[in-house]
Amino acid sequence: MFSALAKNPFVTSSQHVSPAKGGLWVDVSELIGLRNQAKLVDLRSVNRARSVLAGSHVSKFRGRGMDFDESRRYQAGDDVRRIDWRVTARTGEPHTKIYTEERERPVYLVVDYSPSMFFGSKVCLKSVTSAKAASLLAWATTQSGDRVGSVISTLGGITNTKPRSGNRGTLAFINHLASASKGLPSTVIPQKDTNCLAAGLGHINQIVHPGSLVIVLSDFFSFDQNLTESFTQLKKSCDLMLIKVSDPLEKMAPKPGRYVVTDGNKNRIIDTIQPHARAAFTAPYENNEFRINELCKTLNLQLINLTSGNYIVKQLTTQFTRRFTDPLIVDGSD
Repeated sequence: MFSALAKNPFVTSSQHVSPAKGGLWVDVSELIGLRNQAKLVDLRSVNRARSVLAGSHVSKFRGRGMDFDESRRYQAGDDVRRIDWRVTARTGEPHTKIYTEERERPVYLVVDYSPSMFFGSKVCLKSVTSAKAASLLAWATTQSGDRVGSVISTLGGITNTKPRSGNRGTLAFINHLASASKGLPSTVIPQKDTNCLAAGLGHINQIVHPGSLVIVLSDFFSFDQNLTESFTQLKKSCDLMLIKVSDPLEKMAPKPGRYVVTDGNKNRIIDTIQPHARAAFTAPYENNEFRINELCKTLNLQLINLTSGNYIVKQLTTQFTRRFTDPLIVDGSD
């Protein structure tokens, strides 16, 4: 995490504030406290479930479920108890009633805790924003009767929980989440070829059940062609949603001046006086945003943009209470 030594300092772990209250990390009690607010989040906007357990989502499978779908001509092997006698009498040909089943949907939350996520210039780090958003979605999943599973990818490795119903699945997830949000292990030195997001996507592709909803939370700074292939593979069998977490300082350079920043080992000077320097400052974010938007258009993915430092609950509830029927890119910033 970078910290500024000049005016307008970034959020830094050396500040004398309570870490959780200061936005450096979250604790379990804080994430449990989001439980009631999760009632405002509607995850039924994506309900193309293919799971084999009964639940609240209409399945593409057809069988002897709860809701009548249609009548069709009788076929060999159909259950004679499901013959539609009215249609049979009207048409003179045997017809069978077909029902759609309600199915429980596994929801996997993939949280990327790459080093770039441990940065923030206002109120909290991106990792904290991601943790709160993921917790809200986990509680919303539980309250809708679905199962919560997770993959948390950090420099220290991958932690995953199997999809479980009820509060147990969510509580297991937020315990891992709170622990991982406490920052980069001091004994781990980030390598140039380290890609936590790629590792997380590779893992979820191996364990995910067809028909699941997969929600990926990241800043997507490590986006490359390999990630495109991972997203493409996931999309073939699952519903996929991306939540992009960003910081205001990534979108716009600070006021013209010279800023000293550090990663704890080395210091650098950021010069934002010249126009070309300001353009170079925001170029990585703009390029990354363009590639993510193009990916979502190509794969017909839903993308929500969250800005750290703003009201996370408000940002999420605003977007998840609407119905996503078309490819949509939503800016959740205030």
